Amino acid sequence: MVGTAVVGLGLEGAGAGLTWFSFSFLASVRMMRIVRVLQRSDASSGGAKWRRHIVYSILQVALFVFTAAATVMTLEILATPSTLGPEDSVDWNFAPAVVFVFTTVLTIGNSELVPTTASGRMLAIGIIGWGITFMVRRVLPLVRDIFLERKSGMGSYRAPQRHIGRHVVVFGTPTGPMLWDLLLEIFHPNHFESASEFDEFAPHVVIMLPNRQTLGHMRRLLMRQESLFFRERVFLLHGDAFFPQDVARASLSTADRALVLPNLGAANVDGDDAENIMRTFSLNDIVPPCPVTCMTHGAGGRLPLSSTSSGQNDFISVDAFKLSMMASALLTPGFMTFMCNLCKTVGDMNEKGDWSWRHEYEHALGMEIYEESLSMAYDGVSFSAAAWDVLARSSNC
Repeated sequence: MVGTAVVGLGLEGAGAGLTWFSFSFLASVRMMRIVRVLQRSDASSGGAKWRRHIVYSILQVALFVFTAAATVMTLEILATPSTLGPEDSVDWNFAPAVVFVFTTVLTIGNSELVPTTASGRMLAIGIIGWGITFMVRRVLPLVRDIFLERKSGMGSYRAPQRHIGRHVVVFGTPTGPMLWDLLLEIFHPNHFESASEFDEFAPHVVIMLPNRQTLGHMRRLLMRQESLFFRERVFLLHGDAFFPQDVARASLSTADRALVLPNLGAANVDGDDAENIMRTFSLNDIVPPCPVTCMTHGAGGRLPLSSTSSGQNDFISVDAFKLSMMASALLTPGFMTFMCNLCKTVGDMNEKGDWSWRHEYEHALGMEIYEESLSMAYDGVSFSAAAWDVLARSSNC
């Protein structure tokens, strides 16, 4: 091993003789290789990954500066030319050598510390080359990864004190438009009587998805003007419900509820349902107290889930909902028309034309149905009798 070799060198000049020194400081080169192997084998993800890589890079730089400084100091002490005068020589001890190597690695330089030997100058050229290579191959990719990971949702959500227990976490495989419609419904102005009530009671929505493209789509959707009043309450994270570290980043332990949504445009609906059902069970294992609502495609997906360990799961089937709507329409004439009047189609106004009718329709949507507390005198009265009595007493009839 070079790190333990002892080499004899002959010195020329007055009073020079045979001296011995150790190359033991070169053992740090092996330490650099060990740190590099640890960095490559690190399986951390998210914020922990790049934080550890920063530590690895700092260790590599520190070990290289130590090794190069010891080498420069050794070469300059053992082979300083005798032609230099006392005013031109540098007192090469370990501290000036560290300063020289550090400034050389950063390509800053120090005019007061200059190697005077050919071997020292060749080593300085190598130090500059190592510094540039390290910047290009290690530092710049690390900065890029940190920026891209933060931008793509590799951070974490920490609920403010007044929002603890009131945020919702969304998992699954939903598309961007589906999530956009969900946000428009959660933050609809009709749910809040005033702006102060919105600020006080509007929840935070944490969206954690494994698909980076969907997160990018959502990020573009949140730049729309319509999301101006709620975009600060939406947090996009990259991760999945299968990994405890990702679930912890979403602060699911303090959440009000978790939603597992499907991809309504998936070609393999059975596979999509199976993944989301497994996500629901995974959330039950990681954070048992948190209730989970899972939406599936098929009506049969709910059968094997009739009994759960926590008893806090709700499974909603899109097919079962459609079948129930059809059954209600068959039993109650006009039911579908009634339901259509309660809902409206959400979409982009890309086509040119007069949209005044649409604005009037949307304005009237909030006036069609409203809630009113009835008198206790109607207690025990059937709905039809109460409705006819209200109509008879109404001045608008």
